[in-house]
Amino acid sequence: IALRPISQFTCRTSIDFADLSILVTGFNEIALGFRRGGVGGELVINPSTDQEIDVDEKTDVVVLAQQIYA
Repeated sequence: IALRPISQFTCRTSIDFADLSILVTGFNEIALGFRRGGVGGELVINPSTDQEIDVDEKTDVVVLAQQIYA
């Protein structure tokens, strides 16, 4: 399990979790949820597919990673 910056997957200003999940699979990973607000922020695991996510520099995607990258 790893955290990836959401900007790695999209340049939109917002995205629903269903669309984000599709984009993440293009990187051979599985989206499990997201974290808003950076370290110590709100962690959302298994959100509904229509959950809208704001895309900014403090939003990360929780993924089941193919490989952990530094």
